[in-house]
Amino acid sequence: MKKIPAIILLSVMLASCVDDIYPPAPGPEWILGMNADLYTTDTVHTVYLYYSGHNSVRYADGASITCYVNGTPVCIAEDCTSHTDETSIYEIRAVFHPGDEIRLAAAKDGEVIEADLVVPPAPEIDSFECMPVMEPEFRQTSYSRIMQINIGIRDNSQEDDYYAIEVSGKKICTEDRTGKVMEQSDALKVDVSAEPLFSDSFPSSFDVIGDTDVYLFHDFKYRAFTDNPFKDGHYTLCLRSADKEFFRARHVMKGGYFDEENQVFVAEVEQYTMNLTLTARLSRISRAVYSNYMMNAFDRTELSDITLFDSYHEYPSNVKGGTGLVNVFSCTTKDFDFEPVHYDMNTHKYPL
Repeated sequence: MKKIPAIILLSVMLASCVDDIYPPAPGPEWILGMNADLYTTDTVHTVYLYYSGHNSVRYADGASITCYVNGTPVCIAEDCTSHTDETSIYEIRAVFHPGDEIRLAAAKDGEVIEADLVVPPAPEIDSFECMPVMEPEFRQTSYSRIMQINIGIRDNSQEDDYYAIEVSGKKICTEDRTGKVMEQSDALKVDVSAEPLFSDSFPSSFDVIGDTDVYLFHDFKYRAFTDNPFKDGHYTLCLRSADKEFFRARHVMKGGYFDEENQVFVAEVEQYTMNLTLTARLSRISRAVYSNYMMNAFDRTELSDITLFDSYHEYPSNVKGGTGLVNVFSCTTKDFDFEPVHYDMNTHKYPL
């Protein structure tokens, strides 16, 4: 009987160990996935469709997406409108109300995935006010004008509720002479450092670690919170915005140009009136959405790089036959209108 050299036996043993330590990934190579955030205040909704692999994501063009409301199909989207880096974007048109049963179904190459949702009760905003305040700047040697935004919320159940808040602004400028109207809407960057529900809770209290810009307004991207401090009661959120970033909006109307030939400034817009409106949108969200926001927010902090924390997360999925997360946000909006502002380019009078 021949003896097998030791080096061959060792090689076989090592090869066996490698196969045991690194088995092939389970499951299919590609899974159809769908993500979407559906808002009761919107009529057009964005749906992201993709194929999820073991270590990559790719497009899913050429699919069809059908939206059902209370069992009735209300929209079919068959054309991909655009792409992100790795997903295909589709748009559906539908109106949702509290209590509606929603089904979102995507089909591609004979494969069908779907998500079933029920629109939760709408949240309550019972007050909304904005006021200018002066706040000391760094080293308290000077003061800056900011806008304080107070939003009153009424919680209406003893159950655990989860909310998200957004603030947007609309500027409408009307030229006095011609009646020409220019409109601009923006999401408003807000400072949450004065609001305990954000600044004192996980993980937003870690957002400033390593930050050297003392003038930065710390914008908690995922402005989500629970009703723990005010269950079945009332609470007023205290947010702030930089006054100069939104309320001094002369650039909305083109003032004029310099005539090189005659060496004179020609005023195209001499006088105009600007109307400013802030809109607060309060959304009731699910616990899965809240948890997902918290994980995403934590992943964007320096603490997530510390090795004692596990950076791998099992993200929730509610898409049957595939993967992904489809959310429905039951929303309430409330507006705050400022006094109209009149501007005269000839005198450069502009109220502060």
